[in-house]
Amino acid sequence: MLKRHKNVQKDVQKIKILHIFAKNRITMDTLSVTDFRSQLATYFDRVLAGEKVFIRRKNKLFTIIPVDEGDLTISPELAEKIAKARKEHHEEKTMKFSSAAAAQKWMDEL
Repeated sequence: MLKRHKNVQKDVQKIKILHIFAKNRITMDTLSVTDFRSQLATYFDRVLAGEKVFIRRKNKLFTIIPVDEGDLTISPELAEKIAKARKEHHEEKTMKFSSAAAAQKWMDEL
């Protein structure tokens, strides 16, 4: 009886996924924010297992990306580049733009 119950649960999950697919007309599994919130641990575990999890909020899709400790630390090489950039900025050896649009225009002209 327990085995049958598990199969029913799997079938219900498949139906939900198919429903999401048909409703959103996209080729990936997506969750609503409500579904995601109700089963956070489950979806975090799925991401850690290598699965992509997509969460739909209004008309935007979001995904979860695991971050390890190495992503949060600044390497000595990067720290050196940051220090050099700060020094150049302090010495006014860098370019300055009056707005983001001006910077974008300059980049477009490269």
